[in-house]
Parts: sequence; structure tokens; C-alpha cells
Amino acid sequence: RLYHEDIELQRVMFNFPSTQYRCFEPQCYLTINRINQYYPNVKYLKPHAGQSFMLSSAKFDILQTHECHTAYGCNEMPEDFNDTSTVLKITFDSKVFLMLGDINKIGEAQLLKHYSEDTLKSDLVQAAHHLFNTLYYIYDVADPEYIVVPTRVESKTNHDKMKYARLVLTRSDDQVFFASDD
Repeated sequence: RLYHEDIELQRVMFNFPSTQYRCFEPQCYLTINRINQYYPNVKYLKPHAGQSFMLSSAKFDILQTHECHTAYGCNEMPEDFNDTSTVLKITFDSKVFLMLGDINKIGEAQLLKHYSEDTLKSDLVQAAHHLFNTLYYIYDVADPEYIVVPTRVESKTNHDKMKYARLVLTRSDDQVFFASDD
């Protein structure tokens, strides 16, 4: 909105639920509308589970989108909007980075049901939903050496320690990266 004139946007990729769910997360749809307004010629890709693509030397595998819930016998819109997150497995320099977005219990259950431990094993994992959601099994299966927590380091003391105990507190400080100290 503020700097669109300074940004050249050529391509976007997203897969959000229908706008009938706008009330759940209006910011997502606001962003899409701004992209359409300021970049009418942008190329758009709607990713689906099972697709893969390369960007430079990094391979992206789409493991899950909100559409998977319908395919797996769930409603298109899980109770928790966070479970509509697209889950990516990024492989680069023989390292695997699992990006969980904001998934919660349904998203975790679907990943574990449809993918093997070999597929989910990762060197680096982005902690889902700023590590707010209590997910135990996906982290155990992924068994990452490094964790990226998209929130302030101060949040570590503001949350239920059980959420941290199985993921963050079992690793040294140099294996856990918070988004910012401020």
C-alpha cells in the first residue's frame, strides 16, 4: 500500500480458501486485492499439494494446502483458519527446510497421515504459528537440528513452557533462531 511504486512485483503464489471465509482472516484478502490493484499484470500461481518447482538451486515441494482438507474428508474450512496454511518443504544445498506456516492440530494430523517420516525429516523447521500452537508430533517426526521461531525472543517466557520444552528447550541457543529481540 505504501511503497508499491518502489516495488516491481512480477509473480505471486498463494492458495487461500474462498473469499466466503473473508471474516476469518480479512488481511489475506486485503493483500490479494492490493496486489490486483497495484500490479494488474502480475503472474499468479495457485500451488497444490504434490507440485514441485525450482527457484535457482532450491527445490520447493508443496506438501499441503487448504484444499487437502476437503480431499482428506474434512470440511474445506477447518475450524481454525491457521490450518489453511500452505506447507512447504524446501531443499537446498542438500538441506531440508520445513515451513509449517500457521498449521494447528488438523494440519498436523493430515501431514502425519499422508507423509512418511522420511519425507518430513528436516534439518530446519519453522515453528508453526509463532510456536503458539501446541504441536508435538510433527516436531518429533521432523526432528530438526535448527528451529526458526517467527516471533520475539521475549515470547519464550510468555508461553506455556510445554510448547517450548519439546522443541526449543531441547536444543542449544545456537540452534534456535527467533525473528527478533525487539
